[in-house]
Amino acid sequence: MKLIKRYLEDSNYHFLIHRSLYLLGLATIFCGLGWSNILMSIGQFIILGNWILELDFSRKWKSLKENKLVWILLSLILLHFIGLLWTSDFSYGFRDIEKKLPLLLLPVVLASSKKLEEKELYGLLGIYLITLFILTIASYFKLFGWTNEEIIDKRELSIYISHIRYGLNISLAIFISFLLAKRIKRFQLPLFGLALWFTASLVLFELYTGILTFLFASSILLINQLLKSDIKIITKLTPLLILTAVFYYCFSIIKRIQTEFSNGISLNFDQESFKGTKSKNGNYYWNEPDIKIAENGVYVWRFIAKKEVEKQWNKRSTLAFNGLDKKGQKLETTVYRFLSSKGLKKDSVGMEQLTNAEIKAIENGIANAYYLNHSPIENRIHRSFYEFENYQKRGIASGFSLVMRIEYWKTAIKIFKQNWLFGVGTGDVKESFKEQYKKDKSTLSEQYRRRAHNQYLTIALTFGLIGFFIFILFLLYPIWKVQLYKNPLYLSFFIIACLSFITEDTLETQAGVTFFAFFNTLFILGIPKSLK
Repeated sequence: MKLIKRYLEDSNYHFLIHRSLYLLGLATIFCGLGWSNILMSIGQFIILGNWILELDFSRKWKSLKENKLVWILLSLILLHFIGLLWTSDFSYGFRDIEKKLPLLLLPVVLASSKKLEEKELYGLLGIYLITLFILTIASYFKLFGWTNEEIIDKRELSIYISHIRYGLNISLAIFISFLLAKRIKRFQLPLFGLALWFTASLVLFELYTGILTFLFASSILLINQLLKSDIKIITKLTPLLILTAVFYYCFSIIKRIQTEFSNGISLNFDQESFKGTKSKNGNYYWNEPDIKIAENGVYVWRFIAKKEVEKQWNKRSTLAFNGLDKKGQKLETTVYRFLSSKGLKKDSVGMEQLTNAEIKAIENGIANAYYLNHSPIENRIHRSFYEFENYQKRGIASGFSLVMRIEYWKTAIKIFKQNWLFGVGTGDVKESFKEQYKKDKSTLSEQYRRRAHNQYLTIALTFGLIGFFIFILFLLYPIWKVQLYKNPLYLSFFIIACLSFITEDTLETQAGVTFFAFFNTLFILGIPKSLK
């Protein structure tokens, strides 16, 4: 009773209680961003419940009315409500709005609450970095097999969250670590070490979206800092030349891999002379000349002596030849692709030339010998060329992440052209894609017929040209209004987020919309001007 009485009578104690709950809620969101949707939701419930219990609504309403930036930040969720006026699937529309409630909740609560003090912000960012540090340690345990869990696909290294969102969080954490190191001198060394740790994690976990956003964001930030500085022109040119050299080196790798991919490998037999040919054991080869899928320039579906391959495989592996590899792919196809990638015929002679390590690789779903002898980044580039070749020459997109996005974008553009002014409305996006895929007789299998995977296109086809301009205003007005382009903390987040919009529907998932809405609102409305 004494505590309740003190809470009611002592304004300082009242403030302390609610401030503590507010910071607890923010800390819970920070913990959940790279880890758990549940924690993100709990954190938002805490700050909303605290906001309601705190009362003082007249002051809060006044602060909201006077802050133009709040209404800009609320414009996107308001657009979703307006988009219900010309939608037909209200069930889908309301579910979509429910998912995006952080765009409403966070601006209202943060704008009408006392801005964070410098120490409070540093503490919260520290919690965010520590959480991600612990998560990366767990990922390393999984990567090195210390959890007795076999990792076939490195996307499994992210803990309870999409590997794409995991990469975006780690990419942002690198910048936060560097920026805090510049401001907090006594923790400078561990923070720089943490930045290097996160950088290594991006590469070792093969979080390619995170790697690309980090490279582009760091390049833009570097150029921005150099242009603003008063140092001599020759000093400015040095880091720019280094940056140019890095990009030149990257493009030279891409060019080399493209040449290797185009030239293929040399063969000791003629791929075109397949009719009536026999293996050394006297068995006729099975050939499918019309299926021109190739590995390293070697056709996969030619010179196949299935019984010989199956017999040899069963001698060397416990996985069923007619079953699946550990990636869930048809094992027989993986074997044929791997043998082709080495320039071998698919027969007993070819199987005998495979090492035990290569048999293990095939079991793990690796379909090309190239991927055993090159870095993960080189392998990803090589796979991209493979995807594009199959897409351009054979129209195959299903299962290939890059070229499927091209199909998604083409479909999205068609939907937008048919509804260019106001869009299809908040609730009709899913059905519009379903109808367009059916109308186009898309080669994508049903399981891969998804939405745009591009936030800009999704906004445009949902709300039309008018809605798209509102979205651009929503993104750019705060930067111009309060000169946020001068704040490296916000700028690094903004670049990462906007780049992610190109290949992902970032705002269409709980983790994505919370990541964007939370940091965007916090950096614009919730931190003191001295840190902007």
